[in-house]
Amino acid sequence: MQTCLTFPNLGYYTNPENSVFGARGDFITSPEISQVFGEVVSRTALKANNGEKPVQLKEISLVEASPAMRAIQEEKLRDFASRVGCELNWHDTLSSVNRSDAFTMIVAHEFFDALPFYLLQKSQDGWREVMVASTLDPIKDPRLRSDADVGTPLPPSTPPSHDGPLFQRVLSPTSNSMSRSVFNLSPHLAEIAATLPIGAFLEVSVESYFNAAALSQLIGRPKSLDELQVDNANPPLTGGGCGLIVDYGDNKAFGNSFRAFKGHKIVDVFHQPGKTDLTANVDFALLQQAMGAQGTF
Repeated sequence: MQTCLTFPNLGYYTNPENSVFGARGDFITSPEISQVFGEVVSRTALKANNGEKPVQLKEISLVEASPAMRAIQEEKLRDFASRVGCELNWHDTLSSVNRSDAFTMIVAHEFFDALPFYLLQKSQDGWREVMVASTLDPIKDPRLRSDADVGTPLPPSTPPSHDGPLFQRVLSPTSNSMSRSVFNLSPHLAEIAATLPIGAFLEVSVESYFNAAALSQLIGRPKSLDELQVDNANPPLTGGGCGLIVDYGDNKAFGNSFRAFKGHKIVDVFHQPGKTDLTANVDFALLQQAMGAQGTF
């Protein structure tokens, strides 16, 4: 998922040739419909900052892995940032954003649904990872040949016809270190592991957990991600703040929410990798536990 969305120059969000948003793209999102969404976000930030206090915008930090998207964002925000006198910065990850002594408002709008996840299935002998494999025949199809020297072109041939997806889901024959340890991440996941029946599927986004922990640090806790515990003896190193997460999901885990969008329609997740939007529902209960481990909740 991460490769298809953010691989340099060829990922869905990193390829400038992909029309992502709007009528020409693959989906329409809240801020494009009207300015009401932005106004609601602004009112939320002002209310969280004691409502009537004067506000001076010091810095706008955007977490964006795509150079193509960064160029669009800069075009939209450059004049505004210059006019109000605030800094405009970009970061590859949320954990790389510096804590501030000013009130910090974080808006994660359709951010977590695009983060990669593990798909697991419960079997008689434990949880197994559902992985991705090629549907091509490694013997008959010359596109998968590896016997030629590096740099030597393959002889002319006509690849076998292949009208369906190039990839498929396969179940790992045994449990692996990830499927055995991921449930130690939070009590929420451990409870799910014990209660779901044999054959059930479960989507677990470890990336979402640690990004939620990083978000929590920015608005009040000084601990690093590898400590993940609360120490009330140490005062916060930030000026406090709030976070607003707007995304698809619920206060529970999901097992079959992974989907792809192309031309405003849901398509197979293996349809044109790098040219379709991929998304999975957000487990807000997991995010809350990640932020609670940092003392935010």
